[in-house]
Amino acid sequence: MTTPSSTEELLDAVQACLEQLRWEGEPAFGRVARFDQLDLAVAVEELQATADRLCLLVYEGDRYETLHAGRQIHVRRTALVSLLMADRQVANRTEAVFGGLGLPGVVALKDLVLGLAPGPMPPGSGLPKPVTGRLFPGVYVRPVSATPLPHEGRPDALVGRGVWLVRLELVGGQLDFDLGQQPIV
Repeated sequence: MTTPSSTEELLDAVQACLEQLRWEGEPAFGRVARFDQLDLAVAVEELQATADRLCLLVYEGDRYETLHAGRQIHVRRTALVSLLMADRQVANRTEAVFGGLGLPGVVALKDLVLGLAPGPMPPGSGLPKPVTGRLFPGVYVRPVSATPLPHEGRPDALVGRGVWLVRLELVGGQLDFDLGQQPIV
């Protein structure tokens, strides 16, 4: 597998990893969906209305680091992604967060995503791997933070729903430019 040439390829790879994750032989998430940052209100509605185990992938943009070396400019890209993960146990938020009989809980789902078995994802293996670690040659997924997401508004809106926000950086995708004969001063 080569380094992705577009943001969409990179997000497709992360989404595929999330869809392949398993918990006790079943898909870890009943639904994995992608949203952009402007659709956060729609994403929160999804948290309240859909599958018991849910992961929403939110693309937040890119950050670039530029390094000058002689006549070369090296630009390294970091894509910023957040995951809104949820599990549900009707009328029992504690089990939705920490798990119970037949239920992983959102904390276990977070741990699964962040890499109970860290390492590179073998290309074409079809084996579920954690999202963190090496995604493509030259592209790594680095966790930034994982926190419970407090719910404000209607007190009954997320009854029995545990929600965590996991922030990731997808680091890699270097571009190199030659500026000609003159050294950069």
